[in-house]
Amino acid sequence: MPIGEWLRGELRPMLRENLFASNSFSRDHFDMKAIQRLIDEHERQRRDHSQRLYALLMLELWWQQQPR
Repeated sequence: MPIGEWLRGELRPMLRENLFASNSFSRDHFDMKAIQRLIDEHERQRRDHSQRLYALLMLELWWQQQPR
């Protein structure tokens, strides 16, 4: 699957909206500057962080579905 391309294209807004939402799991548990750096490097095609970013997105989407 072209996950790397999707994360730079169609999934880019979804990735950013979910990871940087004010109530996101990521915001409470991870260094958001580090996540921003991963996204920037990936979007500029300096490094392929597709696996990490996809995993973060899936974790975030899973978290949103959990009852609280």
